[in-house]
Amino acid sequence: MSSYEVQLRANVLLIVVFLSLVCDSSSYNIVLGPGSLELQLLIAKISAKEGVTTFCQIPEGNGSSCRTLLYGKNRDSKEGDVQFVENLEDVGDAIKMSENIIMVCDTAPMSESFLTAVLNRSEKCKRSILLSRMGISRAQKNLFGGGKEVAMRECEDTVRKEAANRGIELSIVRCGKLKGGGPGREGSDFGLSKVYYDGLFEMEEAMVTQAYDKFTLGGKSCFLGDPIDPGNTFMQLANKGTFEPKLDESSRIVTAGSVVAAALYDKPVEFTVSSSKGMEPPDMGEWKDILSNLATY
Repeated sequence: MSSYEVQLRANVLLIVVFLSLVCDSSSYNIVLGPGSLELQLLIAKISAKEGVTTFCQIPEGNGSSCRTLLYGKNRDSKEGDVQFVENLEDVGDAIKMSENIIMVCDTAPMSESFLTAVLNRSEKCKRSILLSRMGISRAQKNLFGGGKEVAMRECEDTVRKEAANRGIELSIVRCGKLKGGGPGREGSDFGLSKVYYDGLFEMEEAMVTQAYDKFTLGGKSCFLGDPIDPGNTFMQLANKGTFEPKLDESSRIVTAGSVVAAALYDKPVEFTVSSSKGMEPPDMGEWKDILSNLATY
């Protein structure tokens, strides 16, 4: 064999190796946790739209209803859709493949045993993204124990410790009382499908939700750390019927986008998402600018 042929074969081999690396360079995210299912689905949908193969853990037997909530009725599956995982074996396999593990804990803490099981399964995880609530980092025990808020703070502490022990980066995103979450204006597909609106039977909630998805989609009110305390129950009830931005409220759509942005950002970050006026949610380019210029409150 001539030296030319040897060099040619070597070059071909290098090309084959390069192509195999390129073809195997897909990124994977998994969304799971004890938090609100609508928010988990929204995060997964936005992640998948960014070209990331995205798994979402859902309750067993709910695949059809979750797909309808994401993509509407009578829609065929498409390449790049969210991939649902239901049984423990499939969840475990998805965790093993994922570079980013997104833990949704906006309404409840993740148990230490489940968290440990998730991280023990992770083989390729580079970053965990925890979605928590405003003010949780300051929750303190009282005579009655402190309730769910203290349990959520302890969950944050455990996630920090376990991620550090494993050399996994950690980003924390905090939201307020959530509003909105549907597709938005006619012809838009910012959030869940119209089926989400159809399931809102209380007139005031339905009107506020749809208005929120049209006029309160800004990403300007994001702050470093956890500087905002949620309003008391009376204030939250007073603001129930308005789509005007409130400091302790957040858009579901914007919150979901911020979590995906935190997964794609070039370094771990900890911030709070409040609400602001806007006709469209930030895209990932705009989110990168927002995360690069987070203000203190």
